[in-house]
Amino acid sequence: MGDGVIELMIVTQDSIEQRLNFQKHGDQSVKLFIKEMGDSTNLRWNLSFDVGFFGRPFMLMMSMDKMIGPMYEKGLIKLKNVIENMKPSEPEIAIQEIQWDEISFVG
Repeated sequence: MGDGVIELMIVTQDSIEQRLNFQKHGDQSVKLFIKEMGDSTNLRWNLSFDVGFFGRPFMLMMSMDKMIGPMYEKGLIKLKNVIENMKPSEPEIAIQEIQWDEISFVG
C-alpha cells in the first residue's frame, strides 16, 4: 500500500472506526465490528472507499481481502498476543483524610 496514515476515529464497546489515507489511494474507511461469543470473540471488518467510474470494472476482479487481509490478520495476531499476555492491573485508589478548620457562618 505504501506510506500513509491510520487515524482512529471512533471507538465504542463493540466497534472501531479508522480512517486510512495512503498517498496515491486517498481516504478509506475501515470499520471493525466486535462480538463476544462465549470464550471467543468474533471480529468482522469492512473497508470502504470511493472508486471512480473507470475503476469500477477493475474492482470486480480485485479482492480487497487478499490485498489487505494478510496485513489485518498479522495485526490481529499481534493484538491477540498482547491482550492474552496482559496482567490485570489493580486500580490505584488513594484515600486521604483532610482536616478542615472550623468556620462559623452567620447569615
